[in-house]
Amino acid sequence: MDEKTLRKNILDLQYSKNLQYFNTTIIALLTFFIGLAIAYVSQDISFTLDQILIYLLITAIITSTCSIGLINFNNKMRYIEKEISALA
Repeated sequence: MDEKTLRKNILDLQYSKNLQYFNTTIIALLTFFIGLAIAYVSQDISFTLDQILIYLLITAIITSTCSIGLINFNNKMRYIEKEISALA
């Protein structure tokens, strides 16, 4: 196997890994919001001022972490696409 083909296969594996991370992050984020909505509808969480601030803080942390991850994985996938195109 020549070096170009080997490099392309490695890039394909990295792309697949990042795509899997990207999809898993989206699923985790949606699951969090669905769980939050279900907890609100079933009145498992009560809203006092202190608890609202705690829920907002937790939601902000989770959302920002997932958003940073999504941006990072998307940038890596675009870079890999450019590398594969350059090899072709």
